[in-house]
Amino acid sequence: AHVHLQGKKIIRQIDDLSKKWKENRITNIINVCSTLHESQKALQLFKDFPEVLNGVGKHPWKVKNFTEEERDSFEKLISLHDCKVIGEVGLDYYAIKDASRYGFQKEWFNFFIEMCNKYKKPLNVHVTGAELDILKLLNNHWDKSASVNIHWYSGPINIITELIDLGCYFSINPAVYYSKSHQEALENLPIERILTESDGDTFYKPINLL
Repeated sequence: AHVHLQGKKIIRQIDDLSKKWKENRITNIINVCSTLHESQKALQLFKDFPEVLNGVGKHPWKVKNFTEEERDSFEKLISLHDCKVIGEVGLDYYAIKDASRYGFQKEWFNFFIEMCNKYKKPLNVHVTGAELDILKLLNNHWDKSASVNIHWYSGPINIITELIDLGCYFSINPAVYYSKSHQEALENLPIERILTESDGDTFYKPINLL
C-alpha cells in the first residue's frame, strides 16, 4: 500500500520486479510520490505497468512554502484518470524541527484532503510526530467519500484508537520486527484495517526472520 518506485535502484529492476509481482499474485502496488516533479515522472514511467497504482503528492519533508501555481499543477495531475491515489502527504514534526514550516505543512495537507473529497481518490498519509494534528484535520475536513491510509504509524495508542473509529486504514512494514512503537500499533489494529507496505526503497535494520 505504500512504496516509492522512483528510486534509481528500483527503476533499474522494474521489469524483473513486475515479473515477481505477477508470480506472487501481487495485483496492486500503490506508488507514492514526494514532489510535483516526481509525481509527473511517475505517471509517465509506470503507465505500462497496470499493477502500479500511481500516487500524486508532496511529502511534508519537501514542504517549505505554499503557492497557488504549484497547487493548481497538483490539482491538474490529481484530476487525471491515471492518478489513483493522493500521497505521500501529511505532517512531520519529528524529522522537521523548523516550526516555521508547520503552517505550510498544514496548508498543503488541508489542500490534499480537499482533493481527496473532490476527486474521490484515497489519501496516503505520513503522520510522524504530528498524530494529534492529523486526527484533528481529518476530523474537521475529510468527508469519508474516499479512504485514508495511515502509513507506518508509530505514535500514541490513544490516537490510533480514534483514527480507527474515524475509519482509517494502516499499512505495516518490516520495521515492525524491531520497532516497539510500530509493534504496539499493529497489536491495537483490527485485522480488517491492516494493509502491507515496504516503503521501498527505505533501508531497514538487518532483520533475521529465523
